[in-house]
Amino acid sequence: RSRRCHGPEQVRQSWQEWGQAFPDFDLAVREIIIGEEQVTVLWTLDGTHQGAFLHVPATQRPVHITGVSLLRLREARITRGMHLWDMAGMLRTMKLLPDLPGPPRDALHTRWSA
Repeated sequence: RSRRCHGPEQVRQSWQEWGQAFPDFDLAVREIIIGEEQVTVLWTLDGTHQGAFLHVPATQRPVHITGVSLLRLREARITRGMHLWDMAGMLRTMKLLPDLPGPPRDALHTRWSA
């Protein structure tokens, strides 16, 4: 679901929703790319689905989410953030979507290089 958050209070509210759905969540930063005015963060979140999330009642199942956050900076403050994450992968770990055929793959471990 796409939702805009304006200001620190709405960002705090969004994090509270994640915390209510996955109270034991572990957010791990996998890689950070720093530019002059932008920071890109590759991350994973693991936890247990213990509260409603995206209109899905608690399943009590473990979840694994991979994502990337693109953050714009001005004067050492975040002025804009875009967070993209693998919802289908999350739903698969919750057993709400069928597994894909073939061996499981973690998108963050698939690397491309020139």
